[in-house]
Amino acid sequence: LQHIKQSPIHRTAIPFPATGMKAWHVRPSTRFFTHTNLHACLQRLSPPSSSTTSRTIILSAGEIDCREGIGGSLLQGYYHNCSDAIERTVIEYLNALTDLAEEYRMQILVMPVAPHAYRSEKNGKSVGRAKRRETMCLWNEVLRR
Repeated sequence: LQHIKQSPIHRTAIPFPATGMKAWHVRPSTRFFTHTNLHACLQRLSPPSSSTTSRTIILSAGEIDCREGIGGSLLQGYYHNCSDAIERTVIEYLNALTDLAEEYRMQILVMPVAPHAYRSEKNGKSVGRAKRRETMCLWNEVLRR
């Protein structure tokens, strides 16, 4: 529990981790434990009172989607290319977050996906890392629109 005072606003930050959350799991049609866990975390938040105009959460998802190869061979036939897969996934994610914000009467701040750190090319994994970095940058670009 962290209390943050910024005159005249007083906020309390309470962590409710929903680990393993993919952006794709936020969709209402998802029947996966991370979706259920997210809703359980949101239900644990106290409802807004008459003195509280809104509640705010910070949500981070998308890193696993990008790391596990969004637009890869498993998605062939659904999208034209990786850019199309990312764009459609981000749009679905944002639409689902809009629904969540309305359902739970809250403001949702969305964090971008942090790119992997640069590492040396010695160990032969640099091509995969570069592809993931490219995917994450594209994800964040679509998220900003």
